Amino acid sequence: MTTRPARGRSSAPHGALVGRFSRRLDTDEWWWSDGMFRIHGFEPGQVVPTTELVMSHVDPADREAAWESREAALERGGPFSLVHRITTAAGAERVVIAAGHLEDDGPRVVGHLIDITDVRKEAVADEVDGAVEDFVDHRAVI
Repeated sequence: MTTRPARGRSSAPHGALVGRFSRRLDTDEWWWSDGMFRIHGFEPGQVVPTTELVMSHVDPADREAAWESREAALERGGPFSLVHRITTAAGAERVVIAAGHLEDDGPRVVGHLIDITDVRKEAVADEVDGAVEDFVDHRAVI
């Protein structure tokens, strides 16, 4: 008999991959942590991060929302967050959360990119397993 975690609890043996980034707005220079490179499918230092590179990885269906989120954050000067899809250098689709804020020193945008692909898949699998269990437990005998 297989045991599974209680509904709503993830059985993930690992957390989501997190990367950090910053971008100077006056020079359009980016800095990426090792996690950022890995989320995008690169080895740390393998590429030079640029706005063009970042946007090329955003799923075409999500590019407009990603750009609008960025522009709105710059106009407001406040925090931003966006769930969207990216395609890695190897062509794999990942679901990520970008969150950050504008800082005055530069000025620059700083934030995090959180890869929730595996966590999301596990949560969906848990929900499906729970629904199947409920169905089996409550089905009528014919």
